Amino acid sequence: MVPLLCLSLIVLGFFGVDASNEKCINYAKDIYHHHETQAFIASDEPRGTWVSSRCELTRGGKTVSKIKYLYRRFEFDGGQLSANIYHYSDSWCTKPSFTVKFDGRYVIHQRNSSSRFVVSNPSDFKFTNIRFNAGEQTTIENFFTFIMAKCPSALPNYSSMESSDKKIDLKKLIGKDIPLDNYVLRKKHCRFFLGLHPMSYSKTRMVRDKTRSKFTTLYFGDIPPFKTPNMHQYELKHFQYGLARVDRPDCKICALAENADQIPILPAPTSQDGFTGQWVSDKCTAIDEDRYATVFYEFKKDGTFSYANTLFDDGDCKRKSLTYRVGGTYTSFNVADNVKGLIGLRLILKSMQLTPYSKRMLIFLRGSKQCGSAWKLDEEQDLTSSGGCEDLFSQRLPIENPVLVRANAYGEQRELYIENYIRGIAFSSKCVPCDSVTKGFTPRKTTPQPETNEIEISTVPNPNKVAVDDQIDKILKNYKEQGKGPHSSSKVCRCSLLTVLLSVVLSFLIL
Repeated sequence: MVPLLCLSLIVLGFFGVDASNEKCINYAKDIYHHHETQAFIASDEPRGTWVSSRCELTRGGKTVSKIKYLYRRFEFDGGQLSANIYHYSDSWCTKPSFTVKFDGRYVIHQRNSSSRFVVSNPSDFKFTNIRFNAGEQTTIENFFTFIMAKCPSALPNYSSMESSDKKIDLKKLIGKDIPLDNYVLRKKHCRFFLGLHPMSYSKTRMVRDKTRSKFTTLYFGDIPPFKTPNMHQYELKHFQYGLARVDRPDCKICALAENADQIPILPAPTSQDGFTGQWVSDKCTAIDEDRYATVFYEFKKDGTFSYANTLFDDGDCKRKSLTYRVGGTYTSFNVADNVKGLIGLRLILKSMQLTPYSKRMLIFLRGSKQCGSAWKLDEEQDLTSSGGCEDLFSQRLPIENPVLVRANAYGEQRELYIENYIRGIAFSSKCVPCDSVTKGFTPRKTTPQPETNEIEISTVPNPNKVAVDDQIDKILKNYKEQGKGPHSSSKVCRCSLLTVLLSVVLSFLIL
């Protein structure tokens, strides 16, 4: 999910529009044109060493209390790979616990869509030679206890020793690689314990900055939820936290993992709870396979928040589709007693404004009976009094949305991550303080798109959505043949468009 954004909106009529908010929101709307390091897709495959640029948090089981703190290191060499996943006992990766090592092979396939907006390639990764290594006897003992209970076939040699009443000398295993059978990846409890999910690596995304030709970021697919009933039917929609080249000049943490045999000890942040203030996306973000956005949000100390989300139709965030603003109140809650470095916030959405930019979004809003009236391109409507836009978000205001917040500060550098509480922990994109990117920023003067009945139909890169998109094409074709304009109240048209728009927008607000 894209971090929830904020904007100084009118919350039930009590909050006015702050000029500083508008400046930050405009920055996010126009990010492609003034952001020199805007990311875009690179047609390349990973080579060399790639590492995490910060301590990663992922779900380690079926409850949010089981969180894994880890740091990943991958070495790619023409179809061969070796990797280490370093696990830690604290949320800032300063206290090493154990290391999962593995080798493998990989193939990056061509994109299965002709659309230039597809942001990933299908890939095949085969992991072999999986090993466990820990430096303390207690950690090794806990590892054996867990594996023997959840996936004993992963340790065939040690399982036979236990069955014959032979004792395992754990002291001799300190600092040694303990081999694991690939069976360990067939059991979800063990996959989550190791932090290794083969399915996540079936989707690979490479991006690079405009101003750079070498230093890129590597993304893999998200981690399937623990309670996924059928793994083969799960569709990877999001991405894990991106990996950076180990020699990236603006990543001091990356250099700590240059030596594969040395567990990196990351620096602890100078502050861990400063989530109040104004925040904005630092670049165009791919929410999933074919949706892109920038966000702005503000958390005030008085318990109120506001956010704004601008959706785009392309991977460069040039073609705006919709901006929606929401505001309301928030309260904090305890995530879990053993979870550190995370703050739980319960957001209550009480106000909503929408601004359409694309003709496709315009025709949907005009056909809706529960989402404003007399819509025009590039004109905002306040939907607070009518309960929001139920056609888009499936709920009427007020709407409750619990999220997890992670705030870091390393000296002058601050960053914020927000993730939906239900989906799990990924924190794949970050936000930075508005002041750090908007100094001297002047909004571009753009000419609104002319209002016509011609409808632009963009290629939908996700093959699962092609059938639905074809249905829209037929509906729009019927408009012209029957002489109907975009104000048509046809129930068939409205319902078909709703099906598509719900899948396009719902994940941004109620993720």
